[in-house]
Amino acid sequence: MSLTDIRRLPNMTSLLVRFALTAAVGLSLGLTGRSALAQNYLHTSGSTILDSTGKTARITGLNWFGFETGNYCPHGLWTRSMSSMLDQIKTLGYNTLRVPYCNQMFDAGISANSIDYGKNPDLVGLTPIQIMDKLVAGCQTRGLKIILDRHRPDSGGQSALWYTGQYSEARWISDWQMLATRYKGNDTVIGCDLHNEPHSPSTWGSGGTANDWRLAAERCGNAILSINPHLLIIVEGTDQFNNDYYWWGGNLLGAASFPVQLSVANQLVYSTHDYPSTVSGQPWFSDPSYPSNLPAVWDKHWGYLIKQNIVPVLVGEFGTLNQSTSDQQWFKALVSYISANNLNFTFWCLNPDSGDTGGLLKDDWNTVDAAKQAVLAPLQAPLIGTGGTGTMIPAAPTGLVAVAGDTKATIKWTPPAGTITGYNIYRSTTPGGEGTTPFSSGIKTNSFQNTGLTNGVTYYFKVAAVNSAGTSPLSAEISVTPKAAGAPTPPAAPTGLTATAGDASITVKWTAVTGAATYNIYRSTTAGGEGTTAYKTGVTGVSFADTGLTNGVTYYYNLAAVNSGGTSAQSSEASATPKSAGAAGTVTVTTKLASGNGPYYGEQDVVLSNTATITALTISVNIQKTTGISYNGEYVNTGSQIAMAHGDTGTAVTYTYTLISGQTLTAGTNWLFAAQYNGTGTAHTSTGDTYSVTYTSAGVTKTLTGHF
Repeated sequence: MSLTDIRRLPNMTSLLVRFALTAAVGLSLGLTGRSALAQNYLHTSGSTILDSTGKTARITGLNWFGFETGNYCPHGLWTRSMSSMLDQIKTLGYNTLRVPYCNQMFDAGISANSIDYGKNPDLVGLTPIQIMDKLVAGCQTRGLKIILDRHRPDSGGQSALWYTGQYSEARWISDWQMLATRYKGNDTVIGCDLHNEPHSPSTWGSGGTANDWRLAAERCGNAILSINPHLLIIVEGTDQFNNDYYWWGGNLLGAASFPVQLSVANQLVYSTHDYPSTVSGQPWFSDPSYPSNLPAVWDKHWGYLIKQNIVPVLVGEFGTLNQSTSDQQWFKALVSYISANNLNFTFWCLNPDSGDTGGLLKDDWNTVDAAKQAVLAPLQAPLIGTGGTGTMIPAAPTGLVAVAGDTKATIKWTPPAGTITGYNIYRSTTPGGEGTTPFSSGIKTNSFQNTGLTNGVTYYFKVAAVNSAGTSPLSAEISVTPKAAGAPTPPAAPTGLTATAGDASITVKWTAVTGAATYNIYRSTTAGGEGTTAYKTGVTGVSFADTGLTNGVTYYYNLAAVNSGGTSAQSSEASATPKSAGAAGTVTVTTKLASGNGPYYGEQDVVLSNTATITALTISVNIQKTTGISYNGEYVNTGSQIAMAHGDTGTAVTYTYTLISGQTLTAGTNWLFAAQYNGTGTAHTSTGDTYSVTYTSAGVTKTLTGHF
């Protein structure tokens, strides 16, 4: 499910399904072998999920989305701490989280954003996957389980097929294997939902490698099971089978005649999604017998798998605003069906910022929607429990620092979280040439001194952490050039790199580096592809205008500082996409005094009109602190995609409105941003009050300022 999901739903045709899927689940494993596992992973028997002791384990959970968006982290961390939200999830009685992600979050240079680090200090400086590690660890300490959901290839939107031009099937599978390896030995992660909501041109049972989702699920599921044979492999349906249309990812009619067959028996779970009429119209919502006709609809498309005791079904997504009578009828009917059939489920969703369903939490990210919780609470099952300590393969070390000496170099780094038994050092004299065989291993501290080096030669290092579960991925690379005593040393790597698009041009700016004489610019049209050969050398100052570019092409930059001691490490990456003049559309700003400047109350409004979609927006309103002026409130009419904040600088009350990363503001007029304030008896004069509007549209960023 996403905010932009559109489901194509023609009239359905009748198809009687009476086949058994014995090939999909194979023979039940004996409990003796399962009981010997150190971890309490899950397996299946018929339509029931069992733990390693043979006890029934029902998944009754929530979706908490965000990793699959441009924030690359769970949503709501701009308001609350991760730990407080996990505490609330457990207190409410849920035992599992389905965690959507996108493959893009694993790309080099991707960073999480929209996190209040004051409330989440343990997330400072972490990559998206390291934040996922924190989520897994937080669930582990609370006894909660996690289903990882490959929701989409990139953060831009859902894909019909499991691959795209940018993210291939091989990348899809290798990322799943990476995750299976990373969390192997930690039974907090119990399942892998292979791809969210496959739909046409995805098929089921057509036999083609390019579009038969059933065969792709087998290839991916078997690759995961080759790493950890105890994970549940969760396979969603498609939207149609033999011209019988249903929800995206929800139609499992094809599983009767074309079952998924995995290399490890008793690890398959099918998953369906179901939604009410306010999400999208369906023929059964207008049936005269609605809602009593719904159980037959569910029986036909996926319920038969349970009723014939073939394989478990997870209702992976179902959610509603729960406002219309039709929605309320659907909600109660589905919950009754889940209860009667002891189904597994993960409700969509915890988040209040799902546009067509809302969430279990209200817009303040704290208050529980009592009506929804009252319907869901009777379905809840106990915590599934853990069978061991759950040591995870560590994350890669971060924060590498290299200090050059006379024929020596000292490397230091920040240890990853968890128990670390040692470190491996990888070295080369060429960039990226460290390989996979350690130069030195068994290092017990987070520093290493390499002696006997040749002065003037640049050495490249990477580090990996080791524990009982295995070896981490390699760290980022760092280089160092030993120098004779007293010789000058290279400057530090530049920071603060930004790239701003223009018409066939990009302006790159950065923070001046102490001791730098010039700078080298590195450029590429692929992320992380800048290499070590400079595009421009000898650049002075702290900006560079790159002209003659192709509009619509994204360019990626980093840079290095240079002095007589050598060249620094390269900076972090920045990118921009040039656009022709006017491609961003027109944005106009007007202001008004909605309630005047009376002695007791006032409101100042910024009104925005735009002719093209805005992808980034920050508005600030500064109200001078004349006698008695203080904050009263703030309001927008744009919806929950705007985050509001205020502060008192001593001389002004500052209101800030920010478009949440990954959200957009569509073209429209009269978008209202209201700053409200109190007075204590003296009329306020607005002539010194100012506003600033900074927006990005079609890759072009502009700032508009003015006063009231």
